[in-house]
Amino acid sequence: MRRFKKSSAFIMAFFMGLGLIGCQENPDKPIVQNKDLDKMIENAEDTENGVTDLTDIAENYETYQTEINDEALNVSVKADAKVMIPSVDTLSVYRVRQKSITDELLDNICNELVGDIKLYDMGLSNRRTKKVIEKEIADQTNYINEFEENYSSGDFYSEDDYEVYYQELMNELDRLNEEYENAPEEAVLVPIDGKLHAVAELYNANPQNEYYEWMYSLNKDGEVYEALSDGKDGNYISIYAQNNPNYGNCIKFRKSKYDYVDVYTVLPGGTSLGVWPADKGIPSENSIIREENSYLMIDSSVVKGNILENENATISEEEAQGIADKFLADIGLDSYSLADGGFYSEIPKMSDEAYWGYHNVYIFNYIRAMDGVEVENKVSKHTEGWSGDSYVKLDWPGEEVRIIVNDDGIIGFELSAPLSIDETVVDKSSLKSFDEIKDTFEEMVVISNAVEDMEGEKREIDIKSVTLNYTRISEPDSFDTGLLVPVWNFIGDINDVSTNTYDDGADSRTEAYTNIYMRDGIVLQINAIDGTVIDPEVGY
Repeated sequence: MRRFKKSSAFIMAFFMGLGLIGCQENPDKPIVQNKDLDKMIENAEDTENGVTDLTDIAENYETYQTEINDEALNVSVKADAKVMIPSVDTLSVYRVRQKSITDELLDNICNELVGDIKLYDMGLSNRRTKKVIEKEIADQTNYINEFEENYSSGDFYSEDDYEVYYQELMNELDRLNEEYENAPEEAVLVPIDGKLHAVAELYNANPQNEYYEWMYSLNKDGEVYEALSDGKDGNYISIYAQNNPNYGNCIKFRKSKYDYVDVYTVLPGGTSLGVWPADKGIPSENSIIREENSYLMIDSSVVKGNILENENATISEEEAQGIADKFLADIGLDSYSLADGGFYSEIPKMSDEAYWGYHNVYIFNYIRAMDGVEVENKVSKHTEGWSGDSYVKLDWPGEEVRIIVNDDGIIGFELSAPLSIDETVVDKSSLKSFDEIKDTFEEMVVISNAVEDMEGEKREIDIKSVTLNYTRISEPDSFDTGLLVPVWNFIGDINDVSTNTYDDGADSRTEAYTNIYMRDGIVLQINAIDGTVIDPEVGY
C-alpha cells in the first residue's frame, strides 16, 4: 500500500513541475492582445490570387520528399511523406465558439449509459463512512511507523525538519480519528435531480461545504453536474459535467467494478493515469508514457501484478468500434469522425489508490469533421497574465471525444470543449498552393527547432505525412471565439540526439543518446490561406 502512495506523490510532483514551467513572471499587459485577422480574411476572399479547387492545390505532389541539414542550428530534417488532400472541392472559414453542455445532452448520455440505475449528488453525499476512514487511519499509522523507522537517524531530514514533518503526520492522524468518531456507519447518499446547477447557487446554499468552496474558486460563473451510483450492483458509476468559461466545457463518464474512477476536476480529460499499447507489456520502472500532449511518469510498481481481472476486453476491435459509433449516433453527436483507436492498457484514476491497476480496453478518439474534413485542434489554447490588477489564467481545450469500451460495453466517455459553428465567414476560401507552403515549411522548421549553444546536441526530424484540414485560431480581442481555417499539418517524429566522446587513454569511445521529443505529432502547422506558422497553444 505504501508503494502506491509514493507513486501518487511522484506523479503529482511531476505535474506540478510541468505547471511551473509555463508560469514565469508576466509583464503588466492586457491578457488578450489585438490580433488583426482582417488581412487573412481578405486573402481568403481573393480568389484571383490563390487556389480554390483542391484538385489543383498540390498538383504533382502525391508525396513530398526533401532533406535538410543545418549544421549551424544543429537541425536535420528528412521528409518522405504522403500528401493527403481531403476529397472535397473547396474549404471555407467558419466562426466558432465553445458550445455549452445542456441538460438535454446530459439526459441523453445518462439514458444510454446509466439506464434505470439511481444516481446521487456527489457534492452533497457523504461516502466517508467509518469503514473508509478506518482504512485511512491504518494507512496513516503505518506511514508514521515507516517514517520513524527510516528517517529518525537524521540522514534525510535535519532535526528541526524532522520534528515539523512528524508533527504534521500526527496532526493528520488526530484529524482522521476525530472524523471517525462523527462518521456514519453507512454512506449518506442524496438523490440528484439530473440537472446542471450554477456553481454560485450551490456555493451560497452550502456555505460550510469545503468542496463547493473550492469549486466556486475555480468556476464562479459556471455550471456543474456531478453524480455517482451506490455501487450495490457491482458497478461504480461516476459522472461529471461542467460549463466553465475559464477552463472549458466537458462531460466525463466512467464505470468500474472496483471503485469510482475520479472524474471530478475542472480540467477536461484526466481520468487516466497512463495509457499505452496493450501489446507493449507493462511499463518499465519509472518509464515515461506519452498520452496526447502530456507526459506521465509511471512507476511500474503501480501496475505489476495488479491487473483489474474482472474488467475484460475479449470482443473484437470491430465490435467495440461499432458500439462506440452507435452510441455517438444515438446521443446526437454525429458530427465527429474516428481519428484513431485501438487496443490499449490503461490505469484508470481510481478514487482509492488501493485499487490502482491496469486493464486492457479499446479506446477510440473522435474529432469533428466539417463536410468530411477533420478539425485538428487537440492542443489546448492557454494564456495567463495580468489584466489590470488581476492575474488571469484561461484555457480553451481542444475539442475531442474519447470512448472506452470493453466486454461490458462503454465504460468511459469524455466530451471535451464541443464547438458551436456560428457562421460561415468565407465560403470557398482561396488558398496557397503546396509549392508555396513547402517553401515556408523548409525555412521555418529549422528556425523553430534550432538547438543553439549546445555542444554535442542535435535535433533530428522525420516528416511522415502532410495533411490539409481545419484548425481553430483566435479572433481579435476575444479568448472565447475563434475561426476554423484550413491548415497544412506536417506530421512526424522529433528526436533529440546527444553525442558524448570519452577519451581515457586506451579507452576512447563515442556514445549517442536519443530522447524522444515527439512521436507522430504535428511538427509544424501552417495557415493554408496566408502561409503563416500557427502556434496552437497561443491560438494563432
